[in-house]
Amino acid sequence: MIYLSTAALLLCAASAQGEGYLYIDDCYITESNEEYFDLDKSTVTVNEVNDTYNTMNLKMIIISELPEDVRVELSIWEEIMGEYTIPAGFDISLPICEMLDEPLIGASFLKAVGFTKDNCPPLPGEYGNPSYFPLIQNLLPPSLPHRKYMVSFALLLDDELLLKAEIFIVVN
Repeated sequence: MIYLSTAALLLCAASAQGEGYLYIDDCYITESNEEYFDLDKSTVTVNEVNDTYNTMNLKMIIISELPEDVRVELSIWEEIMGEYTIPAGFDISLPICEMLDEPLIGASFLKAVGFTKDNCPPLPGEYGNPSYFPLIQNLLPPSLPHRKYMVSFALLLDDELLLKAEIFIVVN
């Protein structure tokens, strides 16, 4: 599923201490609306490759056409004392079809699972990527300290949450 939150996306992000690497530690869907998504057939898991590199296996089954005014909300939170409570200064909220036009990590994720401008909002069907790792260092803040982060990715229709995913990453 749009697992996103797309944002686990800080690969080789430049940090305040020099070049680092992004490690995807965990990812999962926290909430979804069964009117639009089939969670029994959708998956988001970590593919463990080695000690410094993991990818995500993303599979999303949309069962009802998403309305045109669905928007994507993406934010990054820092981990402090075991809790992800400190905003990392990265918050985006855009209509889903507009997000595809932007040079942002949300667009990178949406395109990686197969969303296109020609099919937006996406029609019912299967979307995914078996080995997704975003190479988008130019789309991130220029200084990202070596820490643990949670990327929160949500699809909303007005105030109704359609899908929420969290991606836990480590920047070393």
